[in-house]
Amino acid sequence: MTPMERIEGELSDAQRRIAELIAELEYLLARQAKAAQQGMDAAKSVASYELKQAKRLRAECSPEALESERAANALLTERVAELEGREQVLAAHVESIRYVLVDAKRCVAVVAHPSIYRAPQYQPLAKRVMQRIESIGKRCEFGSTSL
Repeated sequence: MTPMERIEGELSDAQRRIAELIAELEYLLARQAKAAQQGMDAAKSVASYELKQAKRLRAECSPEALESERAANALLTERVAELEGREQVLAAHVESIRYVLVDAKRCVAVVAHPSIYRAPQYQPLAKRVMQRIESIGKRCEFGSTSL
């Protein structure tokens, strides 16, 4: 083998080796590019989720949202106080009606058994009970909250 043939053989081996190294580098670069792309996709997905969360939290904590919530709470507190007041009025009405029922039972007894109750003595009571029933009936009309 002549020196020229030997050099050509070595050159051929070197070119083959360079081609193999280039192919290996291209393969490694492709793998690295794929891994980088997957990492960027994952980062983009996480960033998108975090951005949505940040926007939601910002909207919930914005001065406008907080003021709106305060206004709604104030309105509800006012409404609860109003309903509690009505509840007290209705409880007073119920208590008045209980007394009227007792008096009405007495009146029925007087009317049903005049000989036992000596009706003339119970006539003023019967008139007072009827007046009281009428008075409560007027106060219990729809929408009235006073006694």
